[in-house]
Amino acid sequence: SPSTLWRRYYSTRNYVFAMRSTFSRPDLARREALKAVARSLGAWARGPRFGARFGYFQLRAVADGYRGRLGCTVPPSDR
Repeated sequence: SPSTLWRRYYSTRNYVFAMRSTFSRPDLARREALKAVARSLGAWARGPRFGARFGYFQLRAVADGYRGRLGCTVPPSDR
């Protein structure tokens, strides 16, 4: 569903940030980043449009988690 995009974005971003900054576990942050890339590739099975959008949100989540860009960065919507 479309809500999967923003929910997964926040889950991935917050996990990466917490593992790096709060718990000092860069190994777990790196593992989540690799899982996000794998999820992005797997999402293409649902079609090119969903795969591209899901991949964008996942890669952005990893980047925002590493940069510490928190807050409401992706509005929760069904679009």
